[in-house]
Amino acid sequence: FRFSVKLPGNADPTIDTDLTSDLQERKVLNLQRRVNETLAFNVTGTDLIDNDLLVLDVKQRDSLDLFGISFPVASGNGTVTSRFQWDIACAKIDLRKKNKFTFQFIVVDNANKCRFYKADTVDVQVTVLPPLNAQPQLTILQGNEVVNDKTVEFVLGEPIDFLLKGVDADILPEQDLLVLSLLDA
Repeated sequence: FRFSVKLPGNADPTIDTDLTSDLQERKVLNLQRRVNETLAFNVTGTDLIDNDLLVLDVKQRDSLDLFGISFPVASGNGTVTSRFQWDIACAKIDLRKKNKFTFQFIVVDNANKCRFYKADTVDVQVTVLPPLNAQPQLTILQGNEVVNDKTVEFVLGEPIDFLLKGVDADILPEQDLLVLSLLDA
């Protein structure tokens, strides 16, 4: 006699982010954030037909800590969600070396009845831009008055005495360091 095994059906898991309205997205491109901004979104894996155990993770997990990124591994039956959180700090990245980052998220169903490996991925590409930076302002104070035309007049033989004041509007996340120096005399 002939014997054959008919395997039970097993639906493929799907993965999605809440960055777009497309439920079948494979790549999210042209996403931009500036240094000192936050990038946060949810990634969801589903297998509602079979309600199998899913594991949601990101590839190259070891690089997340280097950049100050949080994305906890999540697992559950049917639907699983995890939050990607990146507070982009100047101290954690060097834009001269790298400003484009691609994160590949993966949902895996390999604990089904027959241990078939089934997975789905979505790539999120982020371009990190330099922070907005206001130009510092330099003012000249002669006595208690501000000199608007940046020209100061003194009488020959009298002491030269005036005050220079530098101000920078950038105060968040921390104040910029200003250096006041004499270039030429």
